[in-house]
Amino acid sequence: MSIADVISVQTVLEVEAEAIQLAKRKGVTPEYVQEVGLENVRLMEDVSTVSAPTTVEASTFAAEQVAKEDAPSFTAAQTEIQEEALAQAANVDRVEPTIINSPYDGSPVRPRLITKTIDGMQITEAHWYCPSTGKFIRKGTVEIKEIKK
Repeated sequence: MSIADVISVQTVLEVEAEAIQLAKRKGVTPEYVQEVGLENVRLMEDVSTVSAPTTVEASTFAAEQVAKEDAPSFTAAQTEIQEEALAQAANVDRVEPTIINSPYDGSPVRPRLITKTIDGMQITEAHWYCPSTGKFIRKGTVEIKEIKK
């Protein structure tokens, strides 16, 4: 008795034929079988045993008339927006409008306060310019206020 008699080895054609049959039974392509492997596809449920999807019907409902006294009531909340919250939301650099020294010549610089209105907010900014060179030094937001309507 030889080893060939004891061990049966599948040929490439037999493996391909098995993959094609398995693909038909499982409802996948032979390429998919090759991609994930025969063992993984063998574990899948056969297409013939999978039940077809059932149709789902949409429900309908009828609106009922609600008496005014039975209707829910509510009161809208009112709040005031804090300056710090506005500044954080706008991601602005908060500053105090104080006198600073110019990085260009060391002279004292007083800020110019500029107020502008954007999207219902009054924004006050401080801008510092060197008095001798006129060069911009920095700016920052001093105050943000919500404009009441």
